[in-house]
Amino acid sequence: FSSIFDHLLDDWQRIAEAFLAVLRGTERACGAGIDWRSLPGSLRLALIWTHAHLVAYTLLSAGALQDKISQNFRADRIPHHIAQSLVHTPDYQGDACFPDFSLDVHALLFHGLALVVGEQGRSRLTAEQRQRLETMLHIPSDDKQVPRPGLLRNRRDANNNLDSYLLSQPKGILIPCQMSVCPRSKKPEPPPWKP
Repeated sequence: FSSIFDHLLDDWQRIAEAFLAVLRGTERACGAGIDWRSLPGSLRLALIWTHAHLVAYTLLSAGALQDKISQNFRADRIPHHIAQSLVHTPDYQGDACFPDFSLDVHALLFHGLALVVGEQGRSRLTAEQRQRLETMLHIPSDDKQVPRPGLLRNRRDANNNLDSYLLSQPKGILIPCQMSVCPRSKKPEPPPWKP
């Protein structure tokens, strides 16, 4: 397990950046069609994630460079239909799998760790691996560790129609209340109504 995990950490950012570029490009390209927008949100998400996985895997396996993949799938290279900006569908844009700006390589790594280490969390990793993860998932700072921005999104309130790992958290990897996986906060009680 340890050597496989080290290999994953060595290459995760290159692969994740290429995948996210293809994922966002796919979402942007598909969003223009009226037929596409009439599909249920969960089906649209399943299709773009599956397509992006297959395309990114094929390109990387063929030796394509991550920066070339990212360049070819940039937002300005793919047409954007105005309806994508004007029409909001909660079962699509409100899902944890929607590829918005907060879904970054660090969020993929952090939430993906839950699949790899599961309930065992920290105990499954060596001290060196834990330290390496802490460094990868935080912004360098002199006085305290600050989680990467993609980890600050509260995904707990998102829809999870695909039963995604993006709502999972690895046990003991980071301080939970700094992360997007903090327990849901109680909604404040409304003030008593006074006539």
